[in-house]
Amino acid sequence: MWLCPRSTSFETVEGGKFRFHVEISHPLTGLIVRYRGWLKPVSSQGSSEIVSPAVLPSSRQP
Repeated sequence: MWLCPRSTSFETVEGGKFRFHVEISHPLTGLIVRYRGWLKPVSSQGSSEIVSPAVLPSSRQP
């Protein structure tokens, strides 16, 4: 199990939006991917807003 990838994530609801943050790393290579974003619910008129999550470039952390 010590060689398996690790994942850290959390989610919250703020201002009616579902916000999320996800990080995946590996013990030997470090950070693989980190992304965050938000989802907005469909309005009562049937229209929706599609928002792509912000994808942050992979960077090594000290």
